[in-house]
Amino acid sequence: MATETTGAGGTGQSIPLDTQAQTLQAFVHKHAPHFTLEHAHAALRQSSISNHENPRTSARRLQHALALNGARIKYTAALQAAALLLKGQSWQKFRQGNLFHTLTLWTINSPAEEGLASWTEAAPRLVSACQEWLQQQATTKVMHIDCNPRAITLLGASGPDSQLFPFALVGPARADDKNWLDGSSSALEYLRRHIEETRTGFIDGLATLQLCDQRALERRGGLTITPADAPNSELILLRQDNPLDTGGYEIVRGDELTCFGQLEAATEGEAPTIAISVDDDGGWNCGTARFAWQLATLKPREFVPGLVMQGLGPRDTSRLLHRYRVAKCILDKKLPARAVLKRLSYLGVPADTYRIDLHKLLLAMRQAGLSWEQFCSDAGEKGRELTPELPIGLTLSILSRIKPHDPNIVFARPSRAELALASDDSVMRALMPRVTHVRYRISCDLPADAKETISDAIGDLSTSILLRRGAIPMEDPLPDFVYSSDCEDLRLKLAELGFVVFVGVMPYLMRLPETADLPNESWPFAFGHSLFLDIDRDSH
Repeated sequence: MATETTGAGGTGQSIPLDTQAQTLQAFVHKHAPHFTLEHAHAALRQSSISNHENPRTSARRLQHALALNGARIKYTAALQAAALLLKGQSWQKFRQGNLFHTLTLWTINSPAEEGLASWTEAAPRLVSACQEWLQQQATTKVMHIDCNPRAITLLGASGPDSQLFPFALVGPARADDKNWLDGSSSALEYLRRHIEETRTGFIDGLATLQLCDQRALERRGGLTITPADAPNSELILLRQDNPLDTGGYEIVRGDELTCFGQLEAATEGEAPTIAISVDDDGGWNCGTARFAWQLATLKPREFVPGLVMQGLGPRDTSRLLHRYRVAKCILDKKLPARAVLKRLSYLGVPADTYRIDLHKLLLAMRQAGLSWEQFCSDAGEKGRELTPELPIGLTLSILSRIKPHDPNIVFARPSRAELALASDDSVMRALMPRVTHVRYRISCDLPADAKETISDAIGDLSTSILLRRGAIPMEDPLPDFVYSSDCEDLRLKLAELGFVVFVGVMPYLMRLPETADLPNESWPFAFGHSLFLDIDRDSH
């Protein structure tokens, strides 16, 4: 039952239920003279209007509730009534104000979305959301930011071993707004200062958003990173003892707390991490060890992503060092001991469509006694044309029906031109944490012993992927840096044999056991991605 509403302009002033009922009775009385105050109270109870609803979402319910109480009004009149009750203003004025909103905000304590004009307006709302979460439900002082092209979500844990739970979300007011993240760094810095500098909590995942937004201001220097790249960016921590060395080996990649925790695992036995200093090149010096920071960004494409790697200078790494010390203080020096994979939008969820090998698909369907026309008729898709690119849902429906031995045969393999030559291991390292399988093609005739050597080397890489993802149980999981050289080891092994490797990524389906308890209408597959390697002789 509605007990109060938000005052005009969303100022948060509460209107008592009696006043609300009087407002409704006065408005409806003009359309239905017999409508009484008792009718208004009944209509408010029956419509269950929420304090923070948009009038558009509550108008239909209000119209129906009024009809039950003898007042039949048009939908446009119900919109006006809902706007008066919820916003204290006419529908036209409320709608006109909403035209200037660029962002929307949802919080767990205000279930309805709130329109915001800018990131400046969003900043204090996000601070309040974090403070309320920490006071009411959180069991730890860590909050996490998840960013995708449609929203920034703040998450927290409500129990010691519970999963992360969203408590606030901010996104674009228009779905087609590709630049909605522009200017977000100032709001996030406001949030960081009010939460971290007061030692109230730590916000993990904030750094990549800020770095991508800040780099958008530096495009004159040739950088190609924009705020829209934040959902596909992550930090990389490298052991790089010589600042003139462009190499080094990777310690970990991910968000701040994962990097900080793995740093301590990698410096065990070195000087205390509290004694870290920043050199002129931005490196962290800890005893005899030196660490460099990078920002890695994947630029999504169909088979192989573009990869932009940028070293962080002393200004950015000094900020990270300050936040490392703040995290140690807030968490009582207990940083996470295990690396957590950062979820990127690229490869994070299945694409809408995939390229299909039509010859193999039709052959598999024929072997199952099913024609394309018959399948489309049975699936309610009669007359649908068979094209080289099909929706993933339709593809999974076909595979569920024909049950091929290997469901992955229907996906088209990329051509050489669609792959990237692995002149180093950087692209493979970026993809490795996000694939579940390795698929390869040898594009030349080889003797049996060479094929066996290549097969063994790729088998080692596949085992590394399974170990890293926890698919092979281990009592004490190994730190990330143990796996950092696996891709380069494979590349160098192939180079010794006189081969080069081209890299890409493909969808990968794993059939679930028939005994698995699946929801109705679900497909019997787990979806993932394969690292695709095309191996050929080195022509140089």
